[in-house]
Amino acid sequence: MKYGLIADPHANYEALSVAVSHLIEQEVHEFLCMGDIVGYNASPVQVIELLQEVGAVCINGNHDRYLLGQPPEEVGPEKVYVVEWTRRQLGDVEMDFLRALPTQREHAEGILMVHGSPQDMDEYLLTKEAIQKAVRYLGQNHPATQVCFFGHSHIPMIIGEGRIEMNFQETRTVRLNRMRSYLINVGSVGQPRDKCRKTSFGIFDSEAYTISIIRLDYDVEAERARIIEAGIDRRLANRLLHGV
Repeated sequence: MKYGLIADPHANYEALSVAVSHLIEQEVHEFLCMGDIVGYNASPVQVIELLQEVGAVCINGNHDRYLLGQPPEEVGPEKVYVVEWTRRQLGDVEMDFLRALPTQREHAEGILMVHGSPQDMDEYLLTKEAIQKAVRYLGQNHPATQVCFFGHSHIPMIIGEGRIEMNFQETRTVRLNRMRSYLINVGSVGQPRDKCRKTSFGIFDSEAYTISIIRLDYDVEAERARIIEAGIDRRLANRLLHGV
């Protein structure tokens, strides 16, 4: 099976459409989305519709839950504005779609889908301590899991075999060890934060046992224009220019 991996599209239709088109060309069998479908950017309806069109298996992220009533924590007023603006854009169909999403999902072939980390849906796996804790938790509580895909940090990384790989500013394929378990973030489709403005997504080939983290250009200026036209804080539009 070839899985198309999407995390944190954040209502960026320009980026998501490039990622989906590429994954279709690569003949993936199934799309998996690790949450934060909405937030930050200005095309929430189009992004939801595209994920539904390709039959993506999705979980929710914190920004999706903000729309459903989870209070935003430690976020600035510009992000609160995006939550309120997004809520006004979505109809019952889109809101029902988000309400139906679980916070994590055990999928086929030893795959676990989470947004933040296996033990905390809103945890950022950015420090050595957090990563070590997540590795232990995964082994103790999800022993059948071979690969745990996560998002939230917007930074692509492969955690496994006692090391962390984070150099993915260009497309790269890594062969995995079937005897080991991994936590993998394919980066953010809609708001990369590794100082690379290219959209970031992935392909997991369960037969070849490889993970490809893919970086492609997309029309950043078109997405910036959508954000500015919607009245969303220009600082969020400008983040897309620099991948931060």
